[in-house]
Amino acid sequence: MKWMVAALMLATSSLAQAEITGYGLGKQPCTKFVEAANSARDGNKIRVYEFLHWVAGYATSVSHQEGRPALNGISLDDAQFLLEQYCRANQEAHFAEAVAHMFHEARPSAIIGPARSESD
Repeated sequence: MKWMVAALMLATSSLAQAEITGYGLGKQPCTKFVEAANSARDGNKIRVYEFLHWVAGYATSVSHQEGRPALNGISLDDAQFLLEQYCRANQEAHFAEAVAHMFHEARPSAIIGPARSESD
């Protein structure tokens, strides 16, 4: 019985850690996005555009799956602002977590990733 409880706890912790499978810039820590946003203010916008391009791909996938616009009227400039707020407050989070959080805040009824609470 103790073995089964230990196995269940191990499996549960493994699942909790596997909530996001990141690809590309989604695996980057939020600190990298904050650095890119800071560089954009200094005139070097290429890196922040790379992150926003990743967001556009994420939005395209969500839109395709749900059959409706994913960004719910959020411009990429607004997205940058929202993502920067989240990333400054959660610097150790992955960028994909910040994006999922932004989508959840913009569209709480959508199934878009790990930012959903269990009560949703």
